[in-house]
Amino acid sequence: MIKTVNPLEHHDWNKTLLSRPGASFFHTSTWAKVLQKSYHYKPLYLTIGGNGKMALLPVMEVNRPLTGRRGVSLPFTDYCEPVVSHNDQFEEIFNYVTDYGKTNGWRYIEMRGGHGLPSQPYCFFKNIYDEIISKHMGFISLARNKDTAIAGNVYFHNGENVIFKYGASDKIYHHLRPNNLVMWNAIKWCCEREYKNLCFGKTEPDNDGLRQYKSGWGTKEHIIKYFKYDFLKDSFVKAPPKMSAFQHDIFKILPIPVLNALGTLLYRHMG
Repeated sequence: MIKTVNPLEHHDWNKTLLSRPGASFFHTSTWAKVLQKSYHYKPLYLTIGGNGKMALLPVMEVNRPLTGRRGVSLPFTDYCEPVVSHNDQFEEIFNYVTDYGKTNGWRYIEMRGGHGLPSQPYCFFKNIYDEIISKHMGFISLARNKDTAIAGNVYFHNGENVIFKYGASDKIYHHLRPNNLVMWNAIKWCCEREYKNLCFGKTEPDNDGLRQYKSGWGTKEHIIKYFKYDFLKDSFVKAPPKMSAFQHDIFKILPIPVLNALGTLLYRHMG
């Protein structure tokens, strides 16, 4: 029988996930809490079974004036595939969520990854620190030039797995290759603690520079598929168009205060 649960109300949720192959950091209640605290999404995690054999489709109900009510699995997340043992389980859960969406006025259900937009607002990263970094489910790797931080990455970990989630660097110091130093120190940190896998995160297929950087570390590429089911059309639809090169260039040259304001304004309507 399918149950709709809120992982924030189950104290042993993360422990249960460790026994499920295919579960990642983004399936945890920790990530659910960051999304819920930052944007007030409603967690609707669909499950079948339990005792280490749980099938799971994490969904957040997003309701915004500009974009309407919809289900997303999961907002601002690199990947979050359904945790199922066989196709029948996925079909059962998916049929349930589509029925739920139709009954509750959703426009569509999305199963997809992140966005190429301005940076997230400050409160989002503060919640990441409060709920993840400070609780030893993630870490930050920094490179400094004297007393100045010139590059940094944010990593999350769960079980035997680590994911590189966010990174930033000062262009003035790129000739020193601080990004490489930050990544190398993170890899050593993971090895010292006997983590088995390090995911370098999602990359758009046409981002040749970033793909080349990640492949230089010996990574293996995997395709992350995007699905969107439109309730009005009662069918799957094509993924929305990606941000144009023109839009990307505009975001690159905007002043930081303007980008911060845009991020605060836009992300409250997204997900």
